[in-house]
Amino acid sequence: MAINASFKSNNQTERQISNLSYSEFIIEGRKCHSIEGFYQGVKRSGEEMQNHIFQTFGIYAKNYSKPTTFVYFNGRKIKAGTKEHHQLIFEAQKCKYTQHKESREALLSTGNSKITHNVGNDSPLYPAKVYCKHLTTIRAMLQKGEV
Repeated sequence: MAINASFKSNNQTERQISNLSYSEFIIEGRKCHSIEGFYQGVKRSGEEMQNHIFQTFGIYAKNYSKPTTFVYFNGRKIKAGTKEHHQLIFEAQKCKYTQHKESREALLSTGNSKITHNVGNDSPLYPAKVYCKHLTTIRAMLQKGEV
């Protein structure tokens, strides 16, 4: 059975592994309350606005969505949608799942099920196939005790 990572799901596990779920973590000294907050926050170049958006989750984080050409994080300017951008999100995902117990337990509870992300429109900057590959890779790392 496939697991659909979606905040709108009726399944608690699917909601918890979504980008919008509350899942406090720290990445490179910066505190975030969700992957979505991180994802939307790095679209802004100003640290004060980033820190504000990093503290959001759920629809509040999603509401900060905006088109962008670059993302900014801790002094780095990265072209949006590139492997370097995806790697930054992967690192944030790793932080989420190693630091937030409820999220880690939810991801591990999926066993070896296929992870999907069917939520409507696919992001051109962070496609569902990349997101699902990230979650699958992190789950395998957790299962093997590598992180």
